[in-house]
Amino acid sequence: MATIGTMNASKQDEAFSKMQTSLSKYARANDRRMVLRSMRDVKYLKCIALETTSAPRDSLQASEEELLTEENIVLNGVPFNGSNHFLSTLKELCAKVCDQDGVWMESDALYDNLVTRMARSNASADSFFKLNPLVGSPDLILMPTSYKHAFPIKLNLYVANGQIHTTLSTTNSFGL
Repeated sequence: MATIGTMNASKQDEAFSKMQTSLSKYARANDRRMVLRSMRDVKYLKCIALETTSAPRDSLQASEEELLTEENIVLNGVPFNGSNHFLSTLKELCAKVCDQDGVWMESDALYDNLVTRMARSNASADSFFKLNPLVGSPDLILMPTSYKHAFPIKLNLYVANGQIHTTLSTTNSFGL
């Protein structure tokens, strides 16, 4: 018996396959309108989940932190619009989260992983390498657009039953 997850994955794979066929056909015909319509019709492209990764501590760079101070970020519903206070608030929140009973993670490691994942350069690269094969046509080139700061980075961080949970939402804009 198939589970809901495998049924959705099957529908998603079928939708992507159909999209790739359409993209290849319309790109060769140089029909930009139909290329865009083919992509717009695939609802799975609106939100693509990325694999969970852990960043080693030495990969954290001061430049990532500096760039985050220029971003519009919403942390647990509180907006930080290009504020220097965001990083200190995040560091304090990580410490409080990791100090709770039953939580077995170092606050510095949590902070480093969050900053690395929130950096637009990393998030954009992750989404590009996930999205580029889906386009699947040598006739189309996927490129980042200049709308980098149009959408805020949204981070929700909380603890439930001794487990740390995060939801990170970053909108990256690409064009063909």
